[in-house]
Amino acid sequence: SEALILVEENDLESARAALARGQEVIDQFQIKVLDYQVHTLRAMIAEEEGDFAAAEQHYLAALENMEHSVLAADLSIFVPKTYAQIAMAQIETGQLATARNSIEAGSQVDPSEPLLWVAKARLQQAQDMPQLALASLGFALAIWKDADETYVYAKEAKALAKQLQSTSV
Repeated sequence: SEALILVEENDLESARAALARGQEVIDQFQIKVLDYQVHTLRAMIAEEEGDFAAAEQHYLAALENMEHSVLAADLSIFVPKTYAQIAMAQIETGQLATARNSIEAGSQVDPSEPLLWVAKARLQQAQDMPQLALASLGFALAIWKDADETYVYAKEAKALAKQLQSTSV
């Protein structure tokens, strides 16, 4: 939890230190079910540093941990969001076809996951389809209609929608 807060505050060095302490606890007490969180945080740090290839690899490792965990059913709620994050990293590295496959895989688990719609919008933006991207963002924002105004993903989706609206006029 500490590492997550530090990543959000963009204190990546402290986040790495907190993550290392967390990894020690996980290893000491054999709480392997939490390994997916370590990979997710490593991916978030890589994203903040602009290393989207590393982010993709960490998200893929997180997904694998979730799917092979003894608590897989309990962790399944994180699977579609993780596919969306994988797709966004793939879009950043130009792997558009692979990103489409990640979005489709996540949609098979939960087609109503708003972050998948944001990933789809980013893919459509990268494919120079701004109107479709706006429509996809419309789905995400409809799902998030009651989200707190400080909710990061909703804020990013609104900013992307505004950007697309201004460039497609």
